[in-house]
Amino acid sequence: MSSHWIKGPVCGIENCRSRHYEEEADGYQYCQNGHRRGNVLATEREEDDFNPHAKWQSAKSDVDEAEKQYQYYTGRDAFTLYLQCYQVILRHQIWFLIHEKGLPAELESVIFDLWALRVMNLKDRVADDREETLSQMFSSGSEEDTEDSDDNRSKYMGSGRKAKDTPKLIDTLALCYLGALTLRIPITTGDVYEWTTNGDMVYARAKDCLPLAMKERLPPIYKPNVLEPPGLLRQKRLHGAIMDLALSYEHHHGILFPALNHPLLLFRYMKELAFPLEIYGAVAKLAKLLIYTFAYPKKAAVKRLRVIDIPDAQLISLIIVCIKLFYPFDRIQRHPSIDGEPAGANIDWEAWEKSTSTLKKSIGIPGQLKNREVMELQEKDIFSLSGDQMDQYLDWYQKNWVDETIREQDKDSNFRKELFNQFPIGPPAHRLDDSRTPDADAAHVQIARTKRVEDFHQKMGVNKVVAEKNAINDIKRPGSQYKHYRHESELPDSARAFYEEAAKASGLSMKMLVNTVFLTERRVHKWGESQRRWERMQTAEGENAGRGNYQRQSTSG
Repeated sequence: MSSHWIKGPVCGIENCRSRHYEEEADGYQYCQNGHRRGNVLATEREEDDFNPHAKWQSAKSDVDEAEKQYQYYTGRDAFTLYLQCYQVILRHQIWFLIHEKGLPAELESVIFDLWALRVMNLKDRVADDREETLSQMFSSGSEEDTEDSDDNRSKYMGSGRKAKDTPKLIDTLALCYLGALTLRIPITTGDVYEWTTNGDMVYARAKDCLPLAMKERLPPIYKPNVLEPPGLLRQKRLHGAIMDLALSYEHHHGILFPALNHPLLLFRYMKELAFPLEIYGAVAKLAKLLIYTFAYPKKAAVKRLRVIDIPDAQLISLIIVCIKLFYPFDRIQRHPSIDGEPAGANIDWEAWEKSTSTLKKSIGIPGQLKNREVMELQEKDIFSLSGDQMDQYLDWYQKNWVDETIREQDKDSNFRKELFNQFPIGPPAHRLDDSRTPDADAAHVQIARTKRVEDFHQKMGVNKVVAEKNAINDIKRPGSQYKHYRHESELPDSARAFYEEAAKASGLSMKMLVNTVFLTERRVHKWGESQRRWERMQTAEGENAGRGNYQRQSTSG
């Protein structure tokens, strides 16, 4: 290095890593790549010669100035860029729902209208010259439709979050679900959760779908929310985000989302869980008795939100309660009193569990690890992986964590380029062969599920009918000795297998499902007590009326 080069802080302009500067004729200092160092002329600083901290102070100032001016945006510009990154991710998710899952194209307009309403609450934090652009790019409605007409409305969302808080990445999933709910598309939160955790729908590595220029200009404070969500997605967080957003739209914009398309969802559960047709009518009747609407509650109608307020939780809990009434998980023999009772059939839960296991093997790829299973691998699990599974794990690691991006302005760009040329990795290989196309795969799954339902229903038995006149004292009737499970540890093996499949279909964790079923059972018990009180009151009124008539007849006689 020539003696006229001066060593200083990292340049930082366009991610330049140079530390050596040269003073030119104009009085400014330039790095080895030609970037000017700040806006201050190089002058003699006599006082600094006597200040031992002057060099440190100047270097720190230059670094801060370079970071503020060149590395990433700050203030409103940074938040505007954050929203733009957010919208790019949202577009990728919508494209997946429409083009990969076959949802209607109208879903895009609905989701962007909901997002436009969300942006309207954030307009005070957006750069003035981009506020109009944001609302026009991502809304199909007019600004008049998105204004909040009630000045007295609270600024808080459902769970205490402020409406002007920075949107989180999980809110994109909530927007997609609420958009589908608006069109009454029969999907569940379990679908969104499965697509996300399997890596099909953009979420865990959302930063991979963003342009490099946007990622480099985004401040570090926003990156954990948009680019790298914390840990694995949990069912409770997903339901909480959807509930918060639904209550926020109702509270700030007067939007009430429709109820679940429960007839279609109930029919879908019948095919996926292979339970008899009699459950369909029983669930509809029980829902009316318990006043389950399958819709998100109004903020003013509830003091404290519980898991039973989730529409998906209401529907799946009713299904499980009806199954426990008609086809309990214990081995106790129960006899109907007449032919044609819904509980006349008998389910062998061991056979049901076996058919479920056979279905999973038939629709899956042998030896393939799911994305969630790969993410949950521990060091001790490596020794139990097969060769193909180890290759799959390394492919997943390369796809998600290996960065082969080469920036020409980086100091080590030539070194990285030579290193990658010497040891080429190439794209991840699909070592587990599967020749089915997405359409053929979906058709294969439907055929396998239909065949599973047919085969299982053929193996169902019939309970012996015992009429009332032939009944003995200790005979068990359907619904007797009903078992309540307060905690997950109380579930028998047969019940646990069914609960796990029901939880997966509805997007609930096992703890949430056990809790919501118990709460529904309590409501059924309270309804039964109120019915018995009403019957006793009717009986007492009838007896009093009979005694009154007898006294009047006696007096007249």
